[in-house]
Amino acid sequence: MIYDLTSFSSYSQMMNLLEYGYNRDGLDLPQINLSMIVDKEKGIPVMYDIYPGSIVDVTTLKNTIKKIKAYGVEDYTLVREIEEKNAFYSRIYDVKEKIEETAIPGWRKAGEVFKERAGYMASFYSWKQIDDHFKITIKKNAVSQRINRMGKFFLFYNGERGWMECLTV
Repeated sequence: MIYDLTSFSSYSQMMNLLEYGYNRDGLDLPQINLSMIVDKEKGIPVMYDIYPGSIVDVTTLKNTIKKIKAYGVEDYTLVREIEEKNAFYSRIYDVKEKIEETAIPGWRKAGEVFKERAGYMASFYSWKQIDDHFKITIKKNAVSQRINRMGKFFLFYNGERGWMECLTV
């Protein structure tokens, strides 16, 4: 079995589960989260849940584990992908570097330039203006909180695979 979580953003005002939360695409839109377990061999969904967009990934995973245990599934291995985390860390430092290389035009407000350059990642930085450039500091607590909510999870059932094999699937 494979577990995945995705979200769908929408402009709709008719869906009551739409809520603001972490948006993987960086959009400023409310969203719905879809949690799904798929049979790996058959490629068909065997279980799914829909959550409001404000529900964090860790909560959906905990709920999914409770649900599969309630169905009697006891023997599984949980492997967490780290690619998303690595990409996030890389993006944090790339954006920091981009902002620090930016010259602030004298006719613009530094805060506007910062928001424009940092985009949806602005909440992960604090900044000071030094002459016509920025001095950027990464907010470690904000990054840690984001990392703790992040990740895709795979569930492998039957215990037939070792952890090294699971990581290569």
